[in-house]
Amino acid sequence: TTALNAIPTVPATGHTEVTDEAVAPTCTTTGLTAGSHCSVCGAVIVAQEVVNATGHSYTYTDNDDGTHTATCTSGDDTYTEAHTFTDGTCVCGAVEGPIAAADLVFFNKSLSLQECTAWSFTLTNTVMNKYDSVYVVVTRKDHTGAEEVDVVTTLTDHTATGTKYQTFMYKELWAKMLNDQISATIYAEKDGVSYYGETYTDSVANYALTKLPTATDKMKAVYANMLQYGAMAQIYYAYDVDHLANANLGEYASYVTSAAPTTENHDAVIATGGTSVTLKQKALGTANSVQLQYIMQLGTDVTLDGLYAEVSFTRANGTAVNYQIASSSWIAQSGYYAIIVNNLYGYDGRTAVSVTIKNANDEAVSATYIGSIETQVNSRQIANN
Repeated sequence: TTALNAIPTVPATGHTEVTDEAVAPTCTTTGLTAGSHCSVCGAVIVAQEVVNATGHSYTYTDNDDGTHTATCTSGDDTYTEAHTFTDGTCVCGAVEGPIAAADLVFFNKSLSLQECTAWSFTLTNTVMNKYDSVYVVVTRKDHTGAEEVDVVTTLTDHTATGTKYQTFMYKELWAKMLNDQISATIYAEKDGVSYYGETYTDSVANYALTKLPTATDKMKAVYANMLQYGAMAQIYYAYDVDHLANANLGEYASYVTSAAPTTENHDAVIATGGTSVTLKQKALGTANSVQLQYIMQLGTDVTLDGLYAEVSFTRANGTAVNYQIASSSWIAQSGYYAIIVNNLYGYDGRTAVSVTIKNANDEAVSATYIGSIETQVNSRQIANN
């Protein structure tokens, strides 16, 4: 036999190492650590390990409308959501409470001097219709620093008359309070979010003094006499007498009425056949408006059930007014009942007001009693003299 040639042994060359680059993780995908493998045989030399996804990291921007926008720092995600508050603060920095709204501004602020001295705040229908609800919060601060807060929700809609605004009326002012400071702020609600707008601060006295220089002579007399009346009320009620409402009238003090006008007596009683309820007296009330009060006494043959006061008068401008005051609104006073007629305007001093008490069958159970503010004022002056 012939011997075969021996096969030579060739030594291993060793791996040819190639680096496997690391893969950075993202917010939503995993990454890998750096590793290596042999480029010849593919053997793994250093295994790559999985690195967990980092998750989003957000910054927050307050949108000033009850929401904020969250943006991932990597830029791969963004969304908008409503504020969520923890201990009164949202993650975006917004503080829990109403949000400022630039469109919530007063169309006009003025004094109403008809039924009583009142503040009139108007907003346009454009603003009113944008929100689910709108209201005005009025804070009155007196000379001692004490505050009284009222929420004014009742308004007069002037749309039917062709004007495009609505009015909130603040009537909680007595004559003695003309120097008290009021602050009125607009608030609104929309889709469960609260907003606030303009705040107006003033006093009746300051408003009148500001208007005096450019007012007509007739309005100068109105403002001057109003401030004079306010000062007299302050003295009468011993209220902030160190700062009388008329203190700064200056040259306009000459517009205060000095001559007493000729007075008329409007007191009268007209028999109706009803005698179960009788008039004890008439009186004046001088709270936030001048009120004409009829103090009535009930006879033993009648009860309050079903009774009402029928009130009628004609204003100085010719407008006829007729309405009823249910006995549930009468004020009990030591066995008597006060019927308050409080919707008389400033120019109704000489208006003769008729009051008749009627029962549930609309039958008169009293005479018709007629009186006026002028007559009551004059009777007080005579009594004081």
